[in-house]
Amino acid sequence: MKKNLVFLFSLIGYCVCINNDCDIESTDRISQNNHDFEDDCIVHPCNISDTKCIRNFFATHGHCTPMYGPVPDPFRIELMILLTSTSNISVTIADVQVSGLNGEITSFYINKKTNNLVIAFEAKNVTVSSPRITFIYNRKGKEPIRLTDGFFITYSSVTYTATIPNIKNLQLSEAYVYAYLHDNDPNFCLGPGIAQSNDPVVIKEFNDVLKKMGQIGKEASIIQARNFMNVFIQNNICDFGLNITY
Repeated sequence: MKKNLVFLFSLIGYCVCINNDCDIESTDRISQNNHDFEDDCIVHPCNISDTKCIRNFFATHGHCTPMYGPVPDPFRIELMILLTSTSNISVTIADVQVSGLNGEITSFYINKKTNNLVIAFEAKNVTVSSPRITFIYNRKGKEPIRLTDGFFITYSSVTYTATIPNIKNLQLSEAYVYAYLHDNDPNFCLGPGIAQSNDPVVIKEFNDVLKKMGQIGKEASIIQARNFMNVFIQNNICDFGLNITY
């Protein structure tokens, strides 16, 4: 019986090794084929430095109004709302100023296989500031506590990438947009009025926010990615008539 088990386990081990070898070889081959096929499907209709060409491409395929920039710096926003998933705090920011959105286009291509247009731009030293940021400290079974003061946060470098479907009829409103932060530790400052309370919930949640500020800042940047991409495109390239929604 023992000999049979040893033989069985050795056989299983042999089969697993054979299957893994096949999987690795097969995966490598498929990956190489996909890479070659993807290269064949990628078309660069304009050089990334040729803003005029990119602008004409959008105007032709997106039926939008050409815009010649730049993005107002700072770009002013009446109100921003942030619901964080990492704390029991909601945030409203009034009289917002955003600077640094006049970045450089780093990617512009068509994928013929997916029928998507991809455009990306990198913005450096993106700063969001306001004289009135309100932290709403949500408490279990009680009214929230609202505290207000000034603030700013600066991201050293952010790349915003939009994938827009249907090349023949581009609609910026249908784009999938993501923000890639090149650092996870943005520079920030919160006024002392944000934490002026003896309530234990305020003390605990504010201390937690300070520890998680890098994560919260990244989350906020990703949430606002679509708006900032719309601001960049509709001021520098082509106006689709979209409102900035917060």
